[in-house]
Amino acid sequence: MDDSETSELSFISSDGLVVDDLILEAQLEMETCGISSLCTRRRLVELTYCEKLDLAQELIDALAKAARESLGQQSYNTLHLMANLGAIYEEAEKYSEATLLLVEALDGMKSLDEHPDLLFCKTVLAKTYKHQQHFTIAQSLLTEILEDKKQRPTSRENQLDVAATQFDMASIYIEQKFLDEARSLFVMAKRVWMKELGPRHPKTLTAILRLALVYNKQGRSQDAKHLLTSLKSIIVPELSPEHPDILSLASDVASALDDQGLYHDAEDLYRQTLKIAEGCHGQEHSDTLACMENLSCTLVGLGKFDEAEKLQRHIIEAREKTFGYKHARTLIPMAKLAYTRYKQGQYQNAMARGEEVTKTMQDVMGKEHPSTLAALDNLVLVYQELHRFQDAEKIGIDVLACRLRVFGEEDTDTLSSKANLAMTYMNLRSYTKAEKLTEEVLKEGIKALGETHPTMLTWLNNIATAWLETGFLAQAEKLMEIVLESSTKVPGREHPDTIIAMCNLAMCYKKQERLVEALNLMTEATRLSVDQLSENHPIILINWYNIAMVRIELAKKASLVEDPIQNLDAALGVLKSIKPSMANVMGADHQYTIECTRRIHSNWKPIDHPEWLLLEIDNNLLIRPSQIDVARAIISPSSASNSVLQMNMGQGLSSPSLPHLTAVVS
Repeated sequence: MDDSETSELSFISSDGLVVDDLILEAQLEMETCGISSLCTRRRLVELTYCEKLDLAQELIDALAKAARESLGQQSYNTLHLMANLGAIYEEAEKYSEATLLLVEALDGMKSLDEHPDLLFCKTVLAKTYKHQQHFTIAQSLLTEILEDKKQRPTSRENQLDVAATQFDMASIYIEQKFLDEARSLFVMAKRVWMKELGPRHPKTLTAILRLALVYNKQGRSQDAKHLLTSLKSIIVPELSPEHPDILSLASDVASALDDQGLYHDAEDLYRQTLKIAEGCHGQEHSDTLACMENLSCTLVGLGKFDEAEKLQRHIIEAREKTFGYKHARTLIPMAKLAYTRYKQGQYQNAMARGEEVTKTMQDVMGKEHPSTLAALDNLVLVYQELHRFQDAEKIGIDVLACRLRVFGEEDTDTLSSKANLAMTYMNLRSYTKAEKLTEEVLKEGIKALGETHPTMLTWLNNIATAWLETGFLAQAEKLMEIVLESSTKVPGREHPDTIIAMCNLAMCYKKQERLVEALNLMTEATRLSVDQLSENHPIILINWYNIAMVRIELAKKASLVEDPIQNLDAALGVLKSIKPSMANVMGADHQYTIECTRRIHSNWKPIDHPEWLLLEIDNNLLIRPSQIDVARAIISPSSASNSVLQMNMGQGLSSPSLPHLTAVVS
C-alpha cells in the first residue's frame, strides 16, 4: 500500500457526520487504532445495532465516500474501507448489506495486483453467505482461499492461516450435514493450534468445542459430554477480565452443556462469566446482558422461574432504554419471557404476551426472521394447551410454509414446525393430515439427524403424546417405548427429556389400566428429576400429582394394594403438600392447582373417616367441607355417611384425567 495514500486518508474531513458521543468515540478509536483494529470493530458493531441512527454506517460511509472522492473507487484504501465495513455488517448480523459491500469490494480487488485484503474479503463474504444458508457459494470461496494458502511457502504464520480456513470450512460442512468431513477438518485445525499456540489457547479450545458439537450431531452423546466437561475444567481457572476470548468461549461451552441436558454445569459456568462481566462492565453493558440472557434460558430449563424472570425483565428494561421497544434486541427477550410463562403452565399470561410480541416482531423484524418464527412456534404450543386448535392450525400452517420457503424441507426447525402442526391436526381429529406430516417428520428427521438424536426423540415424544391424547393407545405405547429406550442411551436416563418420556409412557400405562407399571415408572421419574431439576419444577409437581391420582385408582382395586385407606390418605397428603408450590409456580387458576384444591379435605381426615372416603370413590363425587359441617351439626354420627350422600350437595366429579408432559422444541 502506498504511504502517500495512508497519509492522505488520515486527513479526510469528518464534517457532516452525526454529532454524537458514540460517533466521536468511534472516530477517535479509528484514528488511534486503525479501521481494522478489534476495538474499532467492536465499537462500530455496537453502533450498527442502533438502527434508528445507523451511526456506524454514517461514520464509515462518510470515510469511504471521502476515500472514493480523494483516492478513487479502485483505491487500495477505498477497497480496504469497504471490506472492513462489510465485516462490521457481518458481525452485526446485517448480512444483506454486508454481501453487497463485500461483493463490490471483492470485484475491485480482483482487478488489482494482489490486494492485501483479498483473502480477508473472501473469508468474510464466505461467512456472510453461510449465515444466509448459501452453503455451496460459501464452500466454493473457502476452497479458493484454502488452495491459495496451501501454495504459499511453508511457515508458522501460513500454517495458522490454513488451520483457520479449515475451521471455517468445517463449519460449512456441519451445516451441509457432512459430519465426518467436518470432524476431520476440526481435528486438523486443533492439531496445528495445539502445536503452535498451546493446548490452552482459545483457538485450540474452540476446535475441541466444535468437535464436541459434531459428536453430538453424530449421536455420540457420551463422547460429547466428556469433551465438554473436560473443557469446563480447563476454562474455569482461566476465567478473568484479562481474557475476553476465554469468556466468550465459556459462554459457548455453557450453551453446549445446556444442550446436552447438563443444566447444573451450564448454570455454574454462566454464573461465573456473568459475575466477571458485571464486574468489568456493569449490569447494563451488552456483554453482561448477553450473559444474563443465556443464564435465564438455563434457569428455565432447571425450573428456577423466579430468578429467570427477574433476569429477563432486567434485560428487557435495559435494552428498551438503549434501543427502544420496537427493536429486535428488546423483542427477543420479551418472547423468551412469554415462553417462561408457558413453561410454568401460566398459559393465559403466556398467550397474552406471546400474541403481543409476535405481532410486533413481524412488523419490526419481518415474518421470516428465525426469532419471529420461533416465537410463533411457541405461541402454537400455548394455543394447543388452551385447546385453541383452530388458532394453532392457522399459525402452524403459516410458519411451516415460511420455513419451507426460506430454510428448506430438511432444516431441523422446519421439521419441528411440521411436528407441532401434526400434533394440532391430531387434536382436530384430522388424522389423515396428521399421519402424512408424521411420516414426513420421521423420514426427513431420521435422514437429517438419525434415529437416536435428542431432537428427533423430542418430535417422536410429542407425536406419541398426541396419539395418547386422542385415544390411540397402542400406537402411542409403541412410539413411547421406542423413545424411552433410545433416550435412555442418548442423551441419558437422567436427562429431562428422558424423564418426560418416562412420565408420558406411565400415562399410557395408566390409561391401559396397567396401574402398577404406571406407578413404578412415575416413581422412578420423580427420583431422577429431583436430582436433575428444581423441586418446584412443573415436571416434578405434575408427576407428584399423577402419582397421587394413580394411588387413588389403585385403592379402588383392593387386590393390588394392602391397605386402600392408608394408600388414599397418603395420596391426598401428597396433593396437599404440592398445592402451594403449584399455585405459586403454575398459578391459582391452573387446572392442576384447582384439582389439588378440590381433592384436599380441609376439615376432615380420610384416615379417620374411611367410610366417607370410600363413599367419594364409589359414587365419583366430592364431599365438600360444608356438607361435613352440616352432617356433624344436625345428623347423628352413626348415620353421617349415608346422610352426606343423601343430602346430594356434592359437586359431580368426573374421573380426573392425568395430565401429560410434552417436551417442547424451542
